[in-house]
Amino acid sequence: VEDNVVLTARVLEYAHASKNLKRFVYISSGEVYGPNDTPRGSWTERNIFNCRSPYSGTKAAGEMLVSSWAQCYNIPSVILRAQNIYGPRQMPGKFFSLVVNAILNNETITLHGNSEGETDSRAWLHAEDCARAIEFLLDYPMANNVDTFNLGGELETNLLYTAQYIGELLGKELKYEVKSADRPGHGARYSVSSEKILCSGFIPKYTYHGGIEQFVQWAQQNTEWLQR
Repeated sequence: VEDNVVLTARVLEYAHASKNLKRFVYISSGEVYGPNDTPRGSWTERNIFNCRSPYSGTKAAGEMLVSSWAQCYNIPSVILRAQNIYGPRQMPGKFFSLVVNAILNNETITLHGNSEGETDSRAWLHAEDCARAIEFLLDYPMANNVDTFNLGGELETNLLYTAQYIGELLGKELKYEVKSADRPGHGARYSVSSEKILCSGFIPKYTYHGGIEQFVQWAQQNTEWLQR
């Protein structure tokens, strides 16, 4: 609440007072839509919010503040609903670092899934492509004071496939177990459609496989980061 709501309001007040503001960019999350209940189909910018956690609730609240400030005070604003970001120097406790660390140390990794052994599904977005999307949206011609874009990864796969691919790149065996997630508000599948931003002219740099390969190469050269 302090970060996503109160701080957002303060930054918007600063933007309102700025005389040479080019554009206000708010980084939201695809989690504002809630989990996808079906194995197919992705949320578009026209879908309504269905927040399932305090995190997504506060991101949605931040979006509403941005939209209201933009329209009330004529602040040119863009909301980017990015999802499942990974990349070099990410927090060591995140999925990709945990998998690499476990494989290198011959440890068993826990993958979230169901009682039938099926693991959760995600589409991963490289951090550099997220940054490039922000740069793209800074210059994107807008018809109104506020616009919204989704941005997800190129390919949606289950966690097991991704972990196994990391193992292949490392040339080592993946040891894993599947357990149900114990954190409240967890969703087995989150998927957003990137069609709008792609049709607007944005071209991602990384494919699913190429991005993971780049991360694994970095991780092998920076194992001390994974131990933090």
